[in-house]
Amino acid sequence: MINGHKNSSLGIIPNDWEVNHLGKICDVRDGTHDSPKYHATGIPFITSKNLTETKLSFEDIKFISKEDHINFSKRSHVENGDILFGMIGTVGKPIVVNEEFEFSIKNVALLKFGNSKELNNFYALNVLKSSIIDNQFKKMSNGGVLNFVALGNIRNLIFPLPPLPEQQKIAEILSTVDDKIEVIDQQIIQTQELKKGLMQRLLSKGIGHTKFKDSPLGMIPESWEVVELGSLLKNIKGGGTPSKDVAEYWSREIPWATVKDLKKTIINDSIDYISQSGLKNSAANLIPAWTLIISTRMAVGKAVFFTKDVSINQDLKALFPKNNLNKFFLLHWFFANSEYILNLASGSTVKGIRLEVLKALKIILPKIEEQQKIAEILTSADDKLEVLIEKKGHYQELKQGLMQQLLTGKIRVKV
Repeated sequence: MINGHKNSSLGIIPNDWEVNHLGKICDVRDGTHDSPKYHATGIPFITSKNLTETKLSFEDIKFISKEDHINFSKRSHVENGDILFGMIGTVGKPIVVNEEFEFSIKNVALLKFGNSKELNNFYALNVLKSSIIDNQFKKMSNGGVLNFVALGNIRNLIFPLPPLPEQQKIAEILSTVDDKIEVIDQQIIQTQELKKGLMQRLLSKGIGHTKFKDSPLGMIPESWEVVELGSLLKNIKGGGTPSKDVAEYWSREIPWATVKDLKKTIINDSIDYISQSGLKNSAANLIPAWTLIISTRMAVGKAVFFTKDVSINQDLKALFPKNNLNKFFLLHWFFANSEYILNLASGSTVKGIRLEVLKALKIILPKIEEQQKIAEILTSADDKLEVLIEKKGHYQELKQGLMQQLLTGKIRVKV
């Protein structure tokens, strides 16, 4: 036993910490059980699906009458400082309420703290987001995904309880990291908006043009052309899947890319690998590094580069441009036109785009030198985004490490 520590139902904790059920240390309620009539306007009606990782989401929000809201508020009046916790769907996503308007709730647990001398709400928020609670939910679901949690189970969640001043200090430290992540999130949004504006301008008006002409795709610089994508490609290569019944086809020799690998624009590795014999005995093709690869099925129109030679499956195509088409310019063109390309996809269950439709896509073509300049500008915006996303990841890892240490008492804070 570590000196100054004791055993508890949550493991070893400091001697001056306690553990207790959540329902014993704060007021835990749920929202209305009724199904109200919805209106075009009125009082927002919040359910579990409106909880994101950090705040309320108003996508597909529903509204109820003032009268229904007053009736529901008798059971669960939401105030700033309360915590909302999802009970149905993806269980969890706790947030501290900080809104300037009234709303009602359903399928959401409401944690009210009042002037609690036992539990700080921001400390409680971080415990609810931690593995301490996640592990308890996994036991309820036998390790699977928990799609519903009863109010009684939320009340029975076991909480570590440092002295209140220590809770407040822990909450301050973790909130400092959260604030930094929020700043980075705003920088990411601003950079995304910047890139969107740059794409709209550069891919339609170019750099420094003063004379424009009409075209099938609108007004474009006088020196630009509108051509079919297929006429700009030397070759298009597809892929395939080795037989899953032959184990020797699936050794870790050659990266084998599928749609599930297309998480970023520049990709360093694949999830799955195949062997040389798997490549030889299937329709999979080995594609050289830095060849533009697009998805023609599922994530239709998604375009990426792999930094190493990679084999591809049947849902992907490798595009080999002629000398008059810059592959990085083409990457940004696919990104700018992703929604249009997705709308061209067909299929009853899994949508895909046929090769002849892909080749027939109309593309605005500047001279190769201008393509390169446009690609460099847009790539610099991508690079900034990549740095910000990586920076956010570092702070998220820092937060997880701090939570693991501070919320278990492995590291004590000075009050």
